[in-house]
Amino acid sequence: MCKSFDRATQIKHSKFKAANALSNDPSDLSCLTPAHFLIGEPMMSYPERDMSAVPENRLSMWEKCTKMHQHFWKRWSSTILTGYRIVLSGPNPIQT
Repeated sequence: MCKSFDRATQIKHSKFKAANALSNDPSDLSCLTPAHFLIGEPMMSYPERDMSAVPENRLSMWEKCTKMHQHFWKRWSSTILTGYRIVLSGPNPIQT
């Protein structure tokens, strides 16, 4: 029992350091977001609007690049991430 309590204490102090307050100032309204875990800081830009329904001839060059990026991300996330889920949850799931 003592070993498991010590191990739980070690895990608590090692993995969850990011869950502490971002600032000691009580008037600071910044909060911990998923971006902190992905890039180490809060997101500073707004998400771009969905360009999938807009015809190509109505888009600027930047919007065409954005549309291509969104299309790539949609296809990648639907094929690759689904494949990962199948591998991890298949008949012989990989132990992590």
